[in-house]
Amino acid sequence: MFCNLSSLCLVMVLLFGQTFCLGLFRGLRCYFVVVLMLIYYIPFSYDTIGSKYTHQAEDNPVLDPKYEKNATSPGLANPTTLKLLPIRVSQLCMRSALLQRGNALAALGKEAEARATYEEVFPILKDEPRCARVDWERHSVYVNIGNTYAREGDYDKANEQYTIAEKLGNDHVNEEGGSDQDGRTMVLSAMRARSFALKKVGRNDEAKTLMGEVLKRKVEDDKIVAAKKAEQAAETAAEENPAT
Repeated sequence: MFCNLSSLCLVMVLLFGQTFCLGLFRGLRCYFVVVLMLIYYIPFSYDTIGSKYTHQAEDNPVLDPKYEKNATSPGLANPTTLKLLPIRVSQLCMRSALLQRGNALAALGKEAEARATYEEVFPILKDEPRCARVDWERHSVYVNIGNTYAREGDYDKANEQYTIAEKLGNDHVNEEGGSDQDGRTMVLSAMRARSFALKKVGRNDEAKTLMGEVLKRKVEDDKIVAAKKAEQAAETAAEENPAT
């Protein structure tokens, strides 16, 4: 004879009383909880659980041969390091190093060596896309090369480099997709360097006139930047506090 669970419970209550049955069911419930816990944990021995997390705590760890034991060695130029670094990262480091070496040579008055060092940057930048960040690097190199000629008293060659640097800035100002603010700053930087070069060769009146133009444009550019910041602040405020 088959019966369902509710019928079975009713029969037990009639035979043994309500108090006994409640105690029995509570005990069975605890028993089943213990059984379930044992079923879940017994298959996982200590070794099994420990082996799953051996990378977190190990008495005698074995380092991966690809990892360097000393994080400060070898340097970025070491072949071992270069295997783990993208080529563009190493190129960026090289460009910065060449620029700083050129500056150091120029500070020592070794203009020809400084110029040769600056020129080593161009092949590394050849395949880089046109953008404000990279064009600033190009701009710096051209201006620095021009300065080496200016310190040697060769204004014409210096001006050739300043003209190229100025054109980089004008490209950003005049062409679609350029960085207008960066472009204007590049132009002013090249004009300023040209003014100093004119002064070095004794063309003081031209140098003063050009520096006056630089200062005038700088004031105008600052106004444009301030107006844009105010406009952006107003737009942000309007978005945060829309009119109801």
